Amino acid sequence: MHQEIRGVVKEHYSTLFSTLYSRFRDIDLVEDGLQDTFEKALVKWQDDPPRDPAAWLYIVAKNRILDILKKNNRFTNLVLEEGKYDLNIEAMEEGRVLDEQFRLMCMCCHPSLAERVQVLLTLKLVAGLTTEEIAAALVMKPKTIGQTITRAKTKIKLAGIPFKTPDQSHLAERLVVIQKILYLLFNEGYHSNSEHSLYRIDLCKEAIRLSELLVSLHSDDIESEALLCLMLYQHSRSPARSTADGQPVLLKDQNRTLWNRKMIQRADAFINRIKVNIRNNRAGPYAFQAAIAAEHAHADTFENNNWHHICWLYSELFLLKPDPIILLAWLSAESYRSSPAHALELMERHRLEQHLKDYRWFYSSRGELYSKSGETNKAFADLEHALSLTRNPGERRFLERRLKELKK
Repeated sequence: MHQEIRGVVKEHYSTLFSTLYSRFRDIDLVEDGLQDTFEKALVKWQDDPPRDPAAWLYIVAKNRILDILKKNNRFTNLVLEEGKYDLNIEAMEEGRVLDEQFRLMCMCCHPSLAERVQVLLTLKLVAGLTTEEIAAALVMKPKTIGQTITRAKTKIKLAGIPFKTPDQSHLAERLVVIQKILYLLFNEGYHSNSEHSLYRIDLCKEAIRLSELLVSLHSDDIESEALLCLMLYQHSRSPARSTADGQPVLLKDQNRTLWNRKMIQRADAFINRIKVNIRNNRAGPYAFQAAIAAEHAHADTFENNNWHHICWLYSELFLLKPDPIILLAWLSAESYRSSPAHALELMERHRLEQHLKDYRWFYSSRGELYSKSGETNKAFADLEHALSLTRNPGERRFLERRLKELKK
């Protein structure tokens, strides 16, 4: 029961925080009020669950915050204008709630804050993750995260970082930052760095929810649509991505009948417009990644993918964003378009190992290419090195199994 209640609380956290912050403009005050409210919900909802959880949470949190202000003699004109600001979640217009959530994201992603701080604030205030959950997601110490967020909240207050949507001249820049953070949030869920879980479905779902919010508010921004489209295609594979004992299942080995076809259809609603932008040279990096994901989603088998087109998409993506991880994905696709030997040759030519020497998936990917090329000793060495860089138990079992298979 406690877990169900926590799930409901997490579902409404972003709406509650942004709505209450829009009124009281004090991060610590709102966090304290919400924390007290959530603890009360864990007790009261056991025997008497509310008909409308969001409304209950908002009213109780608002009253708790008012109690804190009264106790500390911190009434302001904003608080005293009770009639003007006595909001009820049930009566609020959806557009207003969405606008407030977007303003909260803009505040967390203000350019005066460092990128790492922007990520932590977004996870904490918008996604509603605890310090411990953020630590597990980003492989950081909870103490470090707590200190960083505390300093950031102080800076927001002292520097007067506004809770508002930027004007048109700065909006595009802020959208790029928000998109990047949502992309990082989704990737952390999709390829978790946690020692305990292979995937963080909760992070994937939250990234999708916030991306849907972004699209609903800025439907004319093609990269926001492309980001959501990419997430939906990727997340549709979740039911087929791991075995019962937590080992990852590679894309080529996944049972495609388990993929979530409704989610793929939701992504399909965006893909035609994205492809038009690619053809007209108006696409950004998320558009190319979404188009690649669409190729996988619509191929009847892994082998029957249009590898020539996928490689072309990767080449265009790499021109836009010359990242070694993108190059690794491109060359992995090249091994199916041409041959594993040719992909290995290109990896050597581009000195990919120097750029990805601490990246476990480089060694596991190259190890598989060596295995397909018949170079068993090199394959074994690479997979062993990948194993040494891997913390997740499911991934470790997968690599240990592959090493045993190579020994046979």
